[in-house]
Amino acid sequence: MSNQSGSPITLSSYNTVNPANNVLNLPLSTPYNSRNEEVCLSTLLLYYSWRNITAAYGNNTFSYIFNGVTTAVTLTDGNYSAGDMSNALQQEMQALGQYLLDSNGNPVYYLSLQTNPTYYAISIISTPVPTILPSGWSNPNSISLTGNTPQFIVNNSLFGNLIGFSIGTYPATPQTVVTQSLSNKVPVINPVTSVNLSCNLVNNTAFNSYSQSIYTFNYGNISYGQQITIQPPYPFFYRVSDSQYQNITLTFTDENNAPLQIIDPNITVTLVIRKRS
Repeated sequence: MSNQSGSPITLSSYNTVNPANNVLNLPLSTPYNSRNEEVCLSTLLLYYSWRNITAAYGNNTFSYIFNGVTTAVTLTDGNYSAGDMSNALQQEMQALGQYLLDSNGNPVYYLSLQTNPTYYAISIISTPVPTILPSGWSNPNSISLTGNTPQFIVNNSLFGNLIGFSIGTYPATPQTVVTQSLSNKVPVINPVTSVNLSCNLVNNTAFNSYSQSIYTFNYGNISYGQQITIQPPYPFFYRVSDSQYQNITLTFTDENNAPLQIIDPNITVTLVIRKRS
């Protein structure tokens, strides 16, 4: 490795040996002896591919009541919007025959989740099952026509954080009219709000909560699956600890310093190392 001022070093999924998708580990052909140097992030390219609901996060379960029967739902690991959660709920209801067919043969469900941007909330919409089958409709699974709404149960506080609901049943009792339950706290649809990039060359304990962090970012308006491009206009240099290094290791974590569950390993990071002024 060159110790000259402003030496760029690129780490990617093609030239590193990585124990996990959130780690880039570059073995060095000859040891790097650092003396009076500093490092900064120059560019970063990675895809927004970490999920917001996973078994590892423990935020993947809820329940609901339909005609007095409680059903538990476990979501498959994935990146979900409120609409996606609603689709998963209704897939469960379809599998259990908890629907009617309208005059065009389309299934009609009586419980859903919707984003409510007006109130910065998510709405649980509960619609009463009719007491009389509408004209032209059919009841293929012979469900009871009770006239009551289903109920959504938040029995997992971590899932509740996603949709902005405290532990409870919504509505608390079955209703005979369409009922909209609004989030009673701010929804945090993604538990990862920021990403930390750490480097083993740095040990900055004076000002950083995470001593090896060299950059923190969020993904702003980037859609799931799109590439995030970071190129700091004013790079901030961190002191490289004087030592001998056999490798350079970069690690991506969330704001709680937990490993970022990256799915797509195609990552490119360029660092710049220079002599300290």
